[in-house]
Amino acid sequence: MKTLSRCLIRLRNFVTGGHGDQRLREELEDYVVREAEANIQAGMSEEEARRQARLKLGSAEAIREQYHAEEGLPLLEYLAQDIRFSLRQMRRSLGFTLVVVLTMALGIAATTTMFTVVYSTLLRSLPYPQSERIVAIHDTRITGRSAGGLMTGPRFYDIEARNRSFSSLAIFYFDESTLIAGKKLPIYVKGAGANAGFWDVFATTPMLGRIFNAKDDVPHAPQTLVLSYTGWQRLFGGDPNVIGEQVKLDQQTATIVGVMPRDFSAPGGVDLWHAAQFVPSNWGNDRGDGLRDIIVFGRLRSGVTRAQAQGDLDRIGEQLRREYPSSDGAWRFTSETLREDRYGNGQPALVALLISSALLLMIACINVANLLLSRATTRQREVALRRALGASGWRVAFQFFVESVLLALAGGGAGILVAFVLTRIAATSLPGILGQPGTIHMDGIVIGVALLVSVATGIVFGVTPVLETRKVQLHSALKQGETRLGGSSGNWLRSVLVGVTGRSISCAAGGCVAVGGVAVELGEAATGI
Repeated sequence: MKTLSRCLIRLRNFVTGGHGDQRLREELEDYVVREAEANIQAGMSEEEARRQARLKLGSAEAIREQYHAEEGLPLLEYLAQDIRFSLRQMRRSLGFTLVVVLTMALGIAATTTMFTVVYSTLLRSLPYPQSERIVAIHDTRITGRSAGGLMTGPRFYDIEARNRSFSSLAIFYFDESTLIAGKKLPIYVKGAGANAGFWDVFATTPMLGRIFNAKDDVPHAPQTLVLSYTGWQRLFGGDPNVIGEQVKLDQQTATIVGVMPRDFSAPGGVDLWHAAQFVPSNWGNDRGDGLRDIIVFGRLRSGVTRAQAQGDLDRIGEQLRREYPSSDGAWRFTSETLREDRYGNGQPALVALLISSALLLMIACINVANLLLSRATTRQREVALRRALGASGWRVAFQFFVESVLLALAGGGAGILVAFVLTRIAATSLPGILGQPGTIHMDGIVIGVALLVSVATGIVFGVTPVLETRKVQLHSALKQGETRLGGSSGNWLRSVLVGVTGRSISCAAGGCVAVGGVAVELGEAATGI
């Protein structure tokens, strides 16, 4: 209880620090006045009486520091003091501040932009419940060129009938249609036909209305549509009363039954989904390659691993190769996770770009460290004066660290703003699925990581001026005034920084050349879900 009370008193003194410090000053002055009066009564002159009173009191500044150490939160007080001092220094050297901030902003912006892309694709949870259980199922030719994983209807229904690993299976295919809403002109739309199991696999609740179900997904049933968020906005202006509205889709009457959330993109880039209304008899006995046009996903049963599911698919594929050697003999089923299916081809390029941008940030940090090192040589006399007035070495070092972190945070804030603009551009200009709405966007985690990186870089490049200030010789610094730091240590450190900068530039250039080739592959491969 005493400890808690003591902490609360320290916190109160810190919050009301100005008032407490003023009271202490008044008490010290009152003590000096009373002692001086006693000395005057003892026969001293007024000037001598006050001098003797102050000598008896001792160092007022030492008393104040001891008071703050015992009754306040000294570390936070030092931090507040150093922040105010650093801000004054930054205002006094505005040109230097702008150069450092812009240099850091460049590195932070590039790194944050690339981290946003990597985090959005390779790290962030996909917007589907238990997305790790969603598996893409591809039909792959055993030898020779495949058809991009596309499957025929009969082979899909064979999987549906024979598998032991999936709780539900989804098919969809892309189509291009013309939509007429009311008396509006016909509009070209990107659509996808899907079965009822599609919604079971991705298990996402619609934002408005409902999804089409098994009763809607049979031949000759009234056609139903589910709008994507972008399709809802583009075609109907976000009208919440669109549910139940009848439209013409390729001259067939269809009813809008639902609208999906903004982040639902399976597949991305479509305006609507309509019921496929397929049954096995649609294909008859034809299992030919000319009918490969559907994409298949499955949701694993509880407790089933992807390796077990792949073994199940291998078993089914072997059965079909024996039963239909002419049409199925050259094909096998493969599987991969939903994330691998979406972004697997682009992962090497994304990681390489992130590494290159990190090297760019390293170059920016080294450049800033060089600037701070040069500036430290011109502040030799300032450091010497502070040390002569009683400041300890760690207090001077702490102030330099605070100044470095403030510069880094300013650069980080500017870099985050630039990264936000670059991310918006990247979100619409990257190829394939990377450029689809909602795939790439900044969030609180990305901003938090960027700020942490800014603080870390501030501490890193703040080490160099601290190392140099520790070598300041008080007598020579006060005698010579503002001169450069003597000795070879500063030249040695600067040489190291220049050497590392050169190697970093070489690495970054090599990385960019390597990424160029991978980026071409990314543009060719990232063509959809």
